[in-house]
Amino acid sequence: MYAGDTLIKVILPSAILATPAYQVGSMNMLETRGFQWHIGKDLYPAIGNYLRDAIHARMDSARNLTIANRILIQAEVEGKACVEIILKTLGRPDVMVTFNNEAKEKAAAAYRVTLLREEFLSPALPQKRSEPIVLGFLPLPK
Repeated sequence: MYAGDTLIKVILPSAILATPAYQVGSMNMLETRGFQWHIGKDLYPAIGNYLRDAIHARMDSARNLTIANRILIQAEVEGKACVEIILKTLGRPDVMVTFNNEAKEKAAAAYRVTLLREEFLSPALPQKRSEPIVLGFLPLPK
């Protein structure tokens, strides 16, 4: 650092959920046999519409579950931590890592606190680590 330097920031972008590339509009419905009789109307367009609707419903439910489970916030928190670790490793702990958005900073901080609390209070972790593990008594042969 030199005298008169300004604060250096790394501004992280917002996490986005990419849209799956199913390309339903370019799907071709082909006959499974060489010779078929059709009674009534052709059902291939109806099957295509059904597939399109089913895929869109699954994409919407995946998007809603992602938001409900805070996966985007988790990605942002982990990305910020990764950049901070890289900067500290390079000897630049003076560089500030931010989202440049006050609401996002608060949400990330709240998520980080929740994540740490869940990590230390998880029922899957043993509460007492100092107790020995008893394997039982094994008699030695004479």
